Amino acid sequence: MIVSKVHRKIGNQRKDFAHKTSKVLVDSYDRIVFEDLQIKNMVQNPRLAKSISDAGWYQLMQFTKSKAECAGKIVEFVNPAGTSQTCICGFRVPKDLSVRVHSCPSCGLVMGRDQVSAILIENRCTVGTTGINARQGYLSGVSMQRDAPWL
Repeated sequence: MIVSKVHRKIGNQRKDFAHKTSKVLVDSYDRIVFEDLQIKNMVQNPRLAKSISDAGWYQLMQFTKSKAECAGKIVEFVNPAGTSQTCICGFRVPKDLSVRVHSCPSCGLVMGRDQVSAILIENRCTVGTTGINARQGYLSGVSMQRDAPWL
């Protein structure tokens, strides 16, 4: 009985977070781009499975998509393949998952790994829909990385 209450509480907290975050995203942006993550494949990594399962990404994406449709906003999903291993200049920079800072030997860019990935994902989406990058340069991708609260 107690265990089921704890599970229900955690589920409600996760759902509340997804609703609030999706509302902020839809209210703040006309176009929202997510990585098209294969969550089922990602949870097969035993070191990451608990964190990934606890994050509730799928629920967040579904709530955002639903709210965006009602608000007449756009939600797109982009293949994230290679975004964590590639620089904005196009040079491939292989790194382990534990390396959190991107440092490109080709162009000298030093930036957070997640921020570089966010920019690349936004660039892919923009190029795929318009044919060119309308801003004539780097797009200001924003990483929505969030650390889960301790329970």
